Amino acid sequence: MELPTETPPAPLRNTHRIHVLWPDCDPAGILFYGHYFRWMDDATFFLFEAAGLRKDRMLPTFGVPGMPLVGAHADFRSPVKFGEILAVESAVTQAGNRSFTVSHVFRVGERVTAEGYEKRVWVRADAHDAARIEARPIPPEVRAALGMPPAEPTPGPRTGRCSPRRAPGSPRQAPCSPRQAPCSPHRGLCSPYGPGGRSPALKRPSSGEGD
Repeated sequence: MELPTETPPAPLRNTHRIHVLWPDCDPAGILFYGHYFRWMDDATFFLFEAAGLRKDRMLPTFGVPGMPLVGAHADFRSPVKFGEILAVESAVTQAGNRSFTVSHVFRVGERVTAEGYEKRVWVRADAHDAARIEARPIPPEVRAALGMPPAEPTPGPRTGRCSPRRAPGSPRQAPCSPRQAPCSPHRGLCSPYGPGGRSPALKRPSSGEGD
């Protein structure tokens, strides 16, 4: 019997519009590309505001002084001219435990003019030093408001390759040599072939043979 799979939440999408003015353009009347990065930053603010996460409430509610930007990228599809209206659609498209990616699509009518993304980190201010911040897990209520998938479980501590347990009365097993092959995943035993884990039937190629 197949178990039902949980449908991931649909990301919240927000659209706002920008009237391209003359100071936004070069002497030829074409939009200067650098403004896209400023407008992506603005679009993230509007997305969070649409989710009920106002900037002026983030610090008192979550202890978040900001969401540091650790990466940004843009692809420019077609030029934008003075006087045109840009529509910017934004949504969180990827989310880890402490970081997330906001993607942005710019359009004039149905024409895509640029696409880009920002990668940001959720942080909290240090209670004893306001100048220090540290990455923290994204709160569940923030994930729900933005339509982010649930946080992935934190992996447990790694264990050694050899099994530390043995049955009562069984002979003690010597630890694996650093040069031996990894222990068998089925028996938890070291390789029986000695250093290097090679079978006696396997020989290295002679100097005249290639690897």
